[in-house]
Amino acid sequence: MFYRIQSLYLILALVCAVLNMNVYPFWRYDFFAPDGTRLSDPMWLYGFSIFGRSGDVSLTFYAFNAALFFSAAIALVALFLFKNRKIQATLCHVGALVSFIAVAVAFLAAFALKTKLGTDAVESAPELGFYAMLLAPALFFLAARAISKDEEIATAYRRL
Repeated sequence: MFYRIQSLYLILALVCAVLNMNVYPFWRYDFFAPDGTRLSDPMWLYGFSIFGRSGDVSLTFYAFNAALFFSAAIALVALFLFKNRKIQATLCHVGALVSFIAVAVAFLAAFALKTKLGTDAVESAPELGFYAMLLAPALFFLAARAISKDEEIATAYRRL
């Protein structure tokens, strides 16, 4: 049943993950000279884009992409498991964990790239995609809480 509140939470968690798949950037890098003038246009870091061949940066970036993909896939699968609330709640907890891992790995990838570029001339800041990723674990937990409330109501109804 798609008219439950947990379906809305899962759809929003899915949207938060999909927004990072080359739609919105999750990190921005600005290049400045020592006197404060901008050297070039800002560089934007997106999910699911080809980015460099350096070992440490590309490894964390690939881990971010994998965690982002699995977070979106878990939200989509959990959305259609409305008839089996226990599995749906378990998937929501796993999805929250995977989303949290995606946030952590994105943070590591952003700072690994900043150290690779040089910290003196580069200023970096999170963008809209990163904030959407921060919202995804909370949405998964809200969905799990709503599923457990539905389970309590269904159990009470069966007892009558």
